[in-house]
Amino acid sequence: MTVCIGIITFIVNGKIAAINNPQHRLNYRIMELQGILARINYRLEKLGLNKTAASRLAERPDAIRNIERAIKNGGRRGVSTDTIAELARVLDVSVEWLMTGVGPETATPMTSMTLVPLISWVSAGKFESICDVEHPGEALRIPVAGLPKGDWIALEVTGDSMDRLSPSGSRILINRRETDLCSGGCYVVITEQGEATYKRYRSNPDRFEPVSTNPAHEPIFPNSPVTVVGRVRRTLLEL
Repeated sequence: MTVCIGIITFIVNGKIAAINNPQHRLNYRIMELQGILARINYRLEKLGLNKTAASRLAERPDAIRNIERAIKNGGRRGVSTDTIAELARVLDVSVEWLMTGVGPETATPMTSMTLVPLISWVSAGKFESICDVEHPGEALRIPVAGLPKGDWIALEVTGDSMDRLSPSGSRILINRRETDLCSGGCYVVITEQGEATYKRYRSNPDRFEPVSTNPAHEPIFPNSPVTVVGRVRRTLLEL
């Protein structure tokens, strides 16, 4: 992972225009885009895929067509790093190789890492803003191995209301695609007042329960609808 990040940093500082927007859109020089497209076409032929199918598998229906358009327009619009990463996954190559042509062509275990935005969560149990959750923008990304397909964010846990599962100081990984409440599942939810909490959901009656060594914490019985940020699927704890 260190090698890959080093190469990407070199490209950003040495060849690519500044990146200052939430989409992390990089304005590649025309030759870099042409090289990326050539490597995409090479892998498409090798895998027996067409451009439309590969773009759909990457969940970006116009991904390859947009790269072709960017080349035609002189490389002014560029291509997002997220798009490159998704195309690399579909084409079974390393991000490094797809971007630069350097390094091993085929994907290695390193490329199974997912860069997850780490969202701030202040001690009072509120997000700094709801926008942080919906649009992480340039939030710090942490590498996490072996995550299934999803829309992931990470939060650092404060307090002991869930310390049997996630001690204070640990990080939880939330899949924002899982918003249907299932009894026994753990979720991060936001109230109408903007307060966020991480608890285990139970039904009949609906409630959010602590999983804690501290008996002072009690279940929360919501009086109004809550917004489900997502389901907590993993705790990361450094010893």
